[in-house]
Amino acid sequence: MIIVAWNIRGVANKATIRTLKEIKSQHRPDITLIYEPKCSGNKATEVIKALGFNFSFLEEADGYVGGIWVLWDNPALTINILETHHQYVAMEVKDPSHSPWKLTTVYASPQEGIRKNLWENLKRLADATTDAWMVIGDFNEIAEE
Repeated sequence: MIIVAWNIRGVANKATIRTLKEIKSQHRPDITLIYEPKCSGNKATEVIKALGFNFSFLEEADGYVGGIWVLWDNPALTINILETHHQYVAMEVKDPSHSPWKLTTVYASPQEGIRKNLWENLKRLADATTDAWMVIGDFNEIAEE
């Protein structure tokens, strides 16, 4: 399984769309995760169509802040969204060659007080799963200063 995750900080420009198409063509990701797309609604639909993805789930940005896109092409890949939040999307991934597993993709708030809620939710999700579980994303955490 190949997963591409990118904090893109704005997806709706020709150069970024071209780069994403190149990544998609060269690496053939099963799942593409986009953080901070800085577009939503009809514009998001246009961009996803331009990128050539057949399936998508969007946790919309609040204006230009945040946002998480889950994109995929393979019709044999089933992604069931289990829970959404402005800082994460939790899902179950099923494909014919693997046992179902959980994926949680994160775009954490840069504000520490808001981010605390994310960690509480991730702990709750961890306690509730017995499947394999991957957590991936931009946690906006500084390991060391």
